Amino acid sequence: MDKIAPTLKELKTNFNKGISKDVSFRKAQLHALAKGVSDMASELKAGCMKDLGRCEFFTEIGEMSGIIDHCHHNLEHLDDFVKDVYFDPPLLLAPNSTRIKYEPLGVVLIFGSWNYPYYVTLKPLVQAIASGNCAIIKPSEMSPESSAVV
Repeated sequence: MDKIAPTLKELKTNFNKGISKDVSFRKAQLHALAKGVSDMASELKAGCMKDLGRCEFFTEIGEMSGIIDHCHHNLEHLDDFVKDVYFDPPLLLAPNSTRIKYEPLGVVLIFGSWNYPYYVTLKPLVQAIASGNCAIIKPSEMSPESSAVV
C-alpha cells in the first residue's frame, strides 16, 4: 500500500480538481490510449509470446483490436453518453421534472488477468476514462512480460 499511496493521492487530487470531467480531456486520453496500443503493437505481441506462447495474430485479433475498437466506439459516442436524460415524472409527482445525470465517481482500481493480460486490463481502463474516472492499473504478476509492457 505504501507504493500506491502517493499515486492514489495524486489521482484523488486531480479528480477533485475536475480534470477528468472535461469531455475533451477524456477524448484526448482515449485517442492517446488507442494510439499507444497501435504504436506498441510489437511490444504487446512479444509480451504475450513470452508469457503465454500466444502467436502474434491471436494477440492482435483477440486483444489489441478489441481495445482499439472500444476506444473508437467510446470516442464516437462519448458526447451522447455524457448527456443528461430527461423524462416525465409520474402524474402523482407533477409538476416536477426528472433527469438522470451521469457523473464520474472518483478513482477506480483495475486488476488485470494473466490469460488476457491486455484486454482484461485495458478495456476497463477505456470505460474508466470514458466515464470520467481516474484509474490505477494492477497487471497480473503471473504474466510478467505483458505486465511490464502495460
